[in-house]
Amino acid sequence: MIHIYTGDGKGKTTSALGVALRFLGWGKRVCILQFLKSKDPESGEVRSLKKFGKKIKIVRFKDQVHPMFIKGKTPKSYFRLKRSIKKSLDFAKRILLNREFDLLILDEVINCIEEGFIEEKEILDLLEISSLKVELILTGRGATKNLIKRADYVTLMKDIRHPFKRGILARKGIEF
Repeated sequence: MIHIYTGDGKGKTTSALGVALRFLGWGKRVCILQFLKSKDPESGEVRSLKKFGKKIKIVRFKDQVHPMFIKGKTPKSYFRLKRSIKKSLDFAKRILLNREFDLLILDEVINCIEEGFIEEKEILDLLEISSLKVELILTGRGATKNLIKRADYVTLMKDIRHPFKRGILARKGIEF
């Protein structure tokens, strides 16, 4: 089945990783592809999940830093990021076709649509492949109507209050 965790609130990735933890608890294999997240700092969740060894594969793509963190933004840096995201989607497609994992999480992939790095159709095509007995979770802000319509589970995270709005930066163990 297909799950979507979307909205402007905190907890989309954490919810997806909670499902991963359940899968691992039942001896199933999990792959997490994290889009638009640099390799550092590694989150506490990722550090914990890596302790499951070969049952889990976690990939943060080297060239993918969220656009708001790119210094000296240039058309070349955006093109490089777009190309990296396209390659990452091809990687996700291979994972779905090979069925070497029971659960595939595409963390922040919905943001890639919203930011204009990929087309909605590219994700919808992936959803068709996922019906080959691989559970698929997509996270990110701004899920489109078509994605929502296609998903089996949709959860909207709504931001009501967050310390960031008071100038408090992300804290280890809470936000990462």
